[in-house]
Amino acid sequence: MDENRFLKSLYIPKDCLQGAEFPGHVTWDRYSPARIKVIIPEGIVVSEMYNVKENGFVYAENSLDIYGFEDNGYVGFVFKSEKLNTKEEIKEIYFKMDIDGNELVKTKKIYLFRPEITFKQIPNSITINKSGPHTNISDHISIKNSGKGTMVLGLALRESEYIKEALPENIDEYIKNYNEILYKRLETLMNTYEPHKEVLLEYYKFKKSMTENDGTMELNKDFLDQVANLIDKFKKIFEEDEKFAYDFTEAHYSAQMMSMNILTELSGFLEFLKNTTDKKILLIGATAILDISKELENLELKVSVSDFANNDYPATELSIPLNIISNSDRVKIPLYQLFTFENGVVE
Repeated sequence: MDENRFLKSLYIPKDCLQGAEFPGHVTWDRYSPARIKVIIPEGIVVSEMYNVKENGFVYAENSLDIYGFEDNGYVGFVFKSEKLNTKEEIKEIYFKMDIDGNELVKTKKIYLFRPEITFKQIPNSITINKSGPHTNISDHISIKNSGKGTMVLGLALRESEYIKEALPENIDEYIKNYNEILYKRLETLMNTYEPHKEVLLEYYKFKKSMTENDGTMELNKDFLDQVANLIDKFKKIFEEDEKFAYDFTEAHYSAQMMSMNILTELSGFLEFLKNTTDKKILLIGATAILDISKELENLELKVSVSDFANNDYPATELSIPLNIISNSDRVKIPLYQLFTFENGVVE
């Protein structure tokens, strides 16, 4: 039997972040009647179908039987995986197709992955020495992403009169100047790259909404979905249009460089940001400054973990004894300086 005569294409992506949706489709000769049965493994469900009549299917447990199509020759799917117990797993989806009396059986594999947090080191104590012109930190909280995909970390500091969280000096002026320059650059890009205007406008509005919220957004499902959606769109465009990718990056870089003189702490943070991006780790609120009294005995932090599929991971409570050496009653250090990061995989 010539399969290509009947089956035109069968698509499932090679991989997907656990907890996220992924597409699939089957196309066949539109003049050939068909019945398609999909056997779905545990941990995956069908959340949507396209071109299927309302009463043209039976979906029970792990089996989807489709026999009624709006227009013959095509059926589309949106699958959704669960967050699995293992950080990586290969699942198989079986397709049993009867096309014009010819039975075809096909198997498609998909690699499901997710990040996984590992605390490589939690110091017994941390000494912050700011007795001279430079700040020396004796030890660091070391976190490793031992899985794949970007890990989103949120830090909640237990504040008191002895420790408070603040923004870097001149941060408001820096953000204002950076955004003004960036918005002009984005407007120029929208006029220059008409095919990409829609996604640029979406990104422009997203940036504007963050500005209106003083640069902060609640780390919830809507926010993570927006970020993940924009990343997916830009990733696809960058792969297809290298010049646009360069100009888009240059717009951010020029806005950053033209504003850098405002924020003295920025150069160290930019190196940190590059480091965490390479390690597939996104630290929310990394620019925060810790204002610490010499009388503080313990640094108490809650580390929450998520990813771009909004999966839940166990939070970790940290309580680390602090020793402050300084000529002043209080010291200020950037929050990110307490951390180092590793990535256990090469992607």
